[in-house]
Amino acid sequence: MTQLNQRAHWADFAKGLTIILVVMMHSTLGVEIALGSSAVMGDLVTFARSFRMPLFFAISGLFAATALSRSWIKFADAKLVHFAYFYVLWSVLQIGVRLALAGHGQHDVSWHQFALIPVSPFGTIWFIYILPLFFLVARFTRALPSWAVFAAAAALSLGQTHTGWIVADAFTKYLVFFLAGLYAGPWIKALATWAKGKLLGVAGLLIAFTAINLQVMAWGQVEHPAFALVMGFFGIAALVALSGLIGHAKVLAPVRYCGQNSLAIYVAFTFPMVAARIVATKTGLISNPDLVSLFVLATAVTGALAMAWTARKVGASFLFDRPAAFHLERPQVSEERLAKAGGQQPVS
Repeated sequence: MTQLNQRAHWADFAKGLTIILVVMMHSTLGVEIALGSSAVMGDLVTFARSFRMPLFFAISGLFAATALSRSWIKFADAKLVHFAYFYVLWSVLQIGVRLALAGHGQHDVSWHQFALIPVSPFGTIWFIYILPLFFLVARFTRALPSWAVFAAAAALSLGQTHTGWIVADAFTKYLVFFLAGLYAGPWIKALATWAKGKLLGVAGLLIAFTAINLQVMAWGQVEHPAFALVMGFFGIAALVALSGLIGHAKVLAPVRYCGQNSLAIYVAFTFPMVAARIVATKTGLISNPDLVSLFVLATAVTGALAMAWTARKVGASFLFDRPAAFHLERPQVSEERLAKAGGQQPVS
């Protein structure tokens, strides 16, 4: 149990850190469009580009093995229907709200985007569209040598597409990191375990990663496929080690909480983010773009969590919790089947 809790702590911290970095990117880029370039926050966004999404997908793949070994109906319910429910729901909400507030955002929205929901993710929702595709790849390739599947994914990343269609572009770029989390799970967990108490070792790893990442930024090669692949793995190792070292600290409980509620933040943060940006830029109370970005970031994260808490209190939990009607196999049905198989009556 202690080992399980420690694993959960570092993994939740890593997930929390990545979702905060994702929100920071969107918050900062939005502020830059509204007010002009920011100094510190813009550089932080660029610095995190090498590991932000690779770590996100690696952690997703890290604990995928259990789901992949389940029956097809359980697998589909947990990893396909689950994400499909939130994808469709929040796509409709995001498009609808932006249409209702047309002229107040930074991007044009039209009615035809409702029809594109099945094939073209809207805005920031692309992550929960891509993730089920990665699970399907992992499921269908279970019988193949892992090294061959990983090599093919690495080749896709090196030759990643730039079609402008986020599904193809993100699939080719990030599949390798999801599979890395899946196939190298024991090594990743061992690294997190090793890092606990190894202050000097983790510090050395972080310093080395920071120095090389800054050099890649100076060369202007952050998006070069080869550099992105190498730095993605280097960043995953550095951040997993950092998570293993400090992820259990009580003071970092808010970050772990964000990790435990990363899906709720991901689907909802754009609403408080846009509201905070409009307030900050229209009132002029804060003129420094970096401070505005920090304000928008903090509001977006806390606002999304507040939305989830409020929805559950007022009877709108379906926004953040999948209702029983959208499960392929309801718990009570499973209990009945188990009871009949054992020659017993189901427990009421």
